[in-house]
Amino acid sequence: MVVSETLGVVAHPGGLLVDRPELSVGVSLIVSRPTGLEIRLAARHPAEPGDVPPGLDEWGELRPGPAGVTPAPRVLLPEYDEGMHLRVGSLDPAGRAQWVYGSTSVYSGRYVEVRTTVVLPPVFDYVDLVLAWPEIGFPEAVIGLSLPGRATVQRGTFSVWEAPPVAKLAAGTTPPGDTALLPEPPLLGDPRSPRIEAGRLAADPCVLVRDRDAVIVLSRVTRSGPILALEVESLARGEAATRLEQVELPHRDDFVRVRPTVALLHGASAFPLRAYEGGYSGGAGTFHATEEFAVASAEALDLLVAWPAAGIPAHRAVVPLNRLGR
Repeated sequence: MVVSETLGVVAHPGGLLVDRPELSVGVSLIVSRPTGLEIRLAARHPAEPGDVPPGLDEWGELRPGPAGVTPAPRVLLPEYDEGMHLRVGSLDPAGRAQWVYGSTSVYSGRYVEVRTTVVLPPVFDYVDLVLAWPEIGFPEAVIGLSLPGRATVQRGTFSVWEAPPVAKLAAGTTPPGDTALLPEPPLLGDPRSPRIEAGRLAADPCVLVRDRDAVIVLSRVTRSGPILALEVESLARGEAATRLEQVELPHRDDFVRVRPTVALLHGASAFPLRAYEGGYSGGAGTFHATEEFAVASAEALDLLVAWPAAGIPAHRAVVPLNRLGR
């Protein structure tokens, strides 16, 4: 899991990079920082119900031996490498591929979705991105991407502990809305889940609310057809992280006891959102959680966010969604 405590400069508007029968690959988020280029990709295989991509088993792992598919040629990839799913790298000035192995998550249902995050060394102005997944017949692809310049990245990078928050302290109390009025969040691998790989970013990452030792960040808003896919990250350190570590979690599903709450404001009511994906890690005085939500598309997000376990009361955040097309 890549954890960054800085807001960098968004380097790509999102959308498909490659669309082939065996795999479509698109940008979830690319952020440039002075310390490196973070690339988050989403890939999807359009399998038939109950089917999985050639070369994979029902859990999205590689099948041993022949699987009825001709592997794609390895031209830039070495004959043997440590990758198992989508590989990501870049071309150096000599035209050689420099492969980077980051974090990968695989979700299997009526199709297989792969999320891959890598961090390349600092690169500015332009990069040749390289993709490969030979085992399923997906050929190597080189995609040229324009990037922000070094000066732009240096000016636009801020620590999440210093960037100005969007939210303001909520006045009074907001009655909760009936969560039954919200659709059940789709699972990854379900055809109803947002097509992150084909969507476009609708807002830049921003700090929603922050206390001395806890911060809630809206790290991605992707517009995918009639759906907005939100990614919210929460980080704690020091005393706040210590308080979270002391909360008893008999089961991992009890994560709700330590996570922030995110609600969609509509009229006079707040509708708590249910995550369709998420996870957390912590220890040694730190805590990090990531959750993804799906809401109906809108011109702006009107959110009520709070993190009682970390000492953050309810704040209201209005986030304009005007990045599309930039």
